[in-house]
Amino acid sequence: MSKFLVSGILQRETIVKIDELPIKYQPVTDTFGSIHSGVGGDSYNEAIALKWLGDEVSFFAMIGTGENAEILNSNNNDIELDTSFILPKLYATPAAVIFYDQTRKQQIFEDIKDSRSIEYDLDLFKSQLKGSEMLITANANFCRPLLQAALEDGKKIAVNIRKFKYETEQYNKFFLENADYLYLSDDNLEEDPYDFVKYIAEKYHPEIIILGQGADGLILHHALFEQKEGGDAGHMKPFRQLALLVHIHLGDDDLPGVLSRQLVQNGGDHAAGAAPGSPEVHQYGHASVDKFVKSRCRTYVYCFSHCDFSFAS
Repeated sequence: MSKFLVSGILQRETIVKIDELPIKYQPVTDTFGSIHSGVGGDSYNEAIALKWLGDEVSFFAMIGTGENAEILNSNNNDIELDTSFILPKLYATPAAVIFYDQTRKQQIFEDIKDSRSIEYDLDLFKSQLKGSEMLITANANFCRPLLQAALEDGKKIAVNIRKFKYETEQYNKFFLENADYLYLSDDNLEEDPYDFVKYIAEKYHPEIIILGQGADGLILHHALFEQKEGGDAGHMKPFRQLALLVHIHLGDDDLPGVLSRQLVQNGGDHAAGAAPGSPEVHQYGHASVDKFVKSRCRTYVYCFSHCDFSFAS
């Protein structure tokens, strides 16, 4: 069992499953089982997944004054997180409405309240640094001092920047420059995803970049690939059998089942049901899959903390 620190937004969510995006106007749509409400957020999902895998998790977030920290465990999913680090410092708890279609494409309306201007208790965060392996953090403003403290303590850093935009790149510069492991989404990309990953890799030099592509899977870039292949960005690997845990929302009733289908487990430390043992790697550009038959990459990144990526044809 490992100890992970997770920081980010905890929010009340209403998740609506629809046929397709963009939404076609109808005065009323009546679909059984299409709307789910509870608490969530990418950081919450990561904390829940790590706890389910058997790890110790300290989750740092803020909610509205007058709220009870027990809302953290109000989803009735049999996985409980420690509420000691959920602080009622905001004027109201952040909230979001999420629409998603059959391809897992999403449209999100969110209101993070005054979390941009309220600071988290840094001493409380520092009290949990001892014995932890890494910090998994969102790019929320209150997470900046937490990331800095984790850096000074020598911790590995994983950063989730879901909504990357070039016009806000300067805002995210601190997170991008200090991430060992970086998760991004292609939601706002207008360019070729491989060119984008190459740009991030060359400018910020994280050890690992994961670009989530919704129903298309993800692109995994590891600095080791680039070193082995002489800096050719064509050796980034597309995965089709894996889905990121940050895409799990309240609409997934069988959380353990979802996790077992989406995770490739390492060494059998945690039972994973029917999870594939060796995800297929497709050839891209000038890359030869055969070159990676014996190559293995294991990383503690987000909820891939127990994954063993085995590259095989």
